[in-house]
Amino acid sequence: MRLHALDRKLLRDLWRLRGQALAIALVLACGVAVTLISSGMIRALEATRDDYSGQQAFADVFASVGRALRSLLPEIAAIGGARTAEARIAGWVILDLPKRDAPAAGRVVSLPPEGPLLNVPLLVSGRLPDPGSDREVAVSARFAEATGYSRGDGFAAIANGTRLELTIAGTLRSPEYIYALPPGG
Repeated sequence: MRLHALDRKLLRDLWRLRGQALAIALVLACGVAVTLISSGMIRALEATRDDYSGQQAFADVFASVGRALRSLLPEIAAIGGARTAEARIAGWVILDLPKRDAPAAGRVVSLPPEGPLLNVPLLVSGRLPDPGSDREVAVSARFAEATGYSRGDGFAAIANGTRLELTIAGTLRSPEYIYALPPGG
């Protein structure tokens, strides 16, 4: 097969610029590889997030109120599109930790006595607090790791001006507090 003159010139020019052509091909190959790896990573992270959120029944919508009647919960659950609703008491407390010189802030969240339906914590060690006890707590596993606390250890918390002596019943991970920061933190 005979090549036309322009085709021969193209091949000669490409041969002379083979180093540059190879560099361009490598850059394009790297770009394609990064794109494929990134899209695969995004799909894997989304699948992991969705799986974790599903297992822990992570809530889609959160609402905070200063004060509400528990009797309103069925009405809230009956709102179109809602599958379930759950009420919890949450607030900030000052922690008096014996292993720490300065006071720390802590977030406390109640658990329903019958067990949570939404934002189900993953128990890492120990057990959840006894529903009948107002002195047992389960703490974040990262908090326990950072402070050196474990099951059976105690510390104090000041809530609404009242000092409470608390005992750690277990450590957990919560889907709503994967990365805990104080307000404005």
